[in-house]
Amino acid sequence: MEIEKFYNEILFEQLFKFIKGNKRIDYAMDTILRYSDEEPLNIIDLGCGIGDTTWKISNLFPNSSVTGIDISQDSIKLANILFGSKNLHFEQGNIYEFDTKKSFDLITLIDFYEHIELDKRSIVNELLNSILNENGKIILTYPSPYLLKKLYDEKSILLQPVDELIWINDLNKLSIATKTELIYYSYVSVWEKNDYVHAVLSKCGINKEINETINPRFFTFGSKEYRINLIMDRIKDLIEYKEIRLKILNSIKDSNFNSMFIHLRPRVYDLISSLKPDTEKINIEFFNILNNGFSDIDILKVANLLEKNDNKLGFFLLLAFVNQQFPNSILFQNVLNQYSKIWN
Repeated sequence: MEIEKFYNEILFEQLFKFIKGNKRIDYAMDTILRYSDEEPLNIIDLGCGIGDTTWKISNLFPNSSVTGIDISQDSIKLANILFGSKNLHFEQGNIYEFDTKKSFDLITLIDFYEHIELDKRSIVNELLNSILNENGKIILTYPSPYLLKKLYDEKSILLQPVDELIWINDLNKLSIATKTELIYYSYVSVWEKNDYVHAVLSKCGINKEINETINPRFFTFGSKEYRINLIMDRIKDLIEYKEIRLKILNSIKDSNFNSMFIHLRPRVYDLISSLKPDTEKINIEFFNILNNGFSDIDILKVANLLEKNDNKLGFFLLLAFVNQQFPNSILFQNVLNQYSKIWN
């Protein structure tokens, strides 16, 4: 399926957006927190991608059961590796064929509804009606018609395979189909004036006092280094998954990869030092590289030790380090070739 293929291919791009932080998502978290019930029991996030937004929602409501659904199999595998927990899990599903016996107190569509084909919106509206419980809410965020028209005119590479305009009348149709009331509708200025819309539909009206907008900076869930470390804690599992490993290798020359990696020298040393036999030799060589300057010979010594010990994670991190220091160099290519041997 072409749409699933598209989202599989932008997997690593989504990972970098999570690392860098995304103001658009921060504003969405603000609206979700203000307009949701204090502790919704069951939450579903449709079009969850790699799960970073769903993970943030689960942080807002740590006692809730949260489910993320996406069409991309690779995204769901990555989401479960990175963010899966006792109260948060992810499932692959096509929204047009999605079937569940559960109902939900909160349904979130964060930059999702615009990616539904116009002739299939009624199918999705009926699905939402069938899974929304009797006191439930639906929260949507999406690009404003102004922003999408601008992207259309510019034939922007930012457009996805399906990117449809959403008007207030479309929300009225959704409201009728789901037997809800549109209790909140607002333009939001994220990167430019009025570039996004937030909307809330409710079966029970407004049942709490709505606070003033909370500063979105409070919802970045830690610093960039915190988000990087979260990924590094799970990177061994990530690179054991072949499709993700290949995507990382294809992206390893990207400047974003370098900016991510530059924060990680101490973590790289710790991770490599905790793996496999011959650890002491690896530690000494790698410590010299990180702290005392290094030559091609030093790096190749570490590469040889890592290959000897079949230390795949260590080799991956060394490769990233070399690329950060010597992008597009012969040394990088040599280490990459050597790395490829242990992955067959």
